[in-house]
Amino acid sequence: EPFRQTVRIMAGERATLNATLRPGPAQVGRIRVLANVPGAIVSLDGEVLGEAPVSKDDVSPGEHILEANAEGYNPVQQPVTIESGQQRVVSLRLERNAAGAGDIIVRANVGSAVITVDGEVMRYRLMMGAVGQPHQLHLEAELRRVG
Repeated sequence: EPFRQTVRIMAGERATLNATLRPGPAQVGRIRVLANVPGAIVSLDGEVLGEAPVSKDDVSPGEHILEANAEGYNPVQQPVTIESGQQRVVSLRLERNAAGAGDIIVRANVGSAVITVDGEVMRYRLMMGAVGQPHQLHLEAELRRVG
């Protein structure tokens, strides 16, 4: 804040003035960005901030463009207004890219069945994973006749 004080000095006199300066309002704002896809890469005006959730403390006031990208999801852009001295929390929602991803669900009717996907053993009988490319699935179980 500016310092103001009126001083009257007569000819031949000396005056001492002690000024106390106080900081003005903050000239920047803060932003915190959340996303429904953990690890989505977040950018503000083209500058990468990092993986969601992410914060930035020194954002100039005014209009900005937020963007989030994640593999298998359509990128999302959203305008955001930052006010001086304020924190803005923004939640971005990315939608799955229908052309590049899907799910695989494998259910085995034998409890001891071993499921491997691309050579990796799955721990659970129900497994979900991305299928944007070909995968090799293998299901094996030892069957025993009872009686």
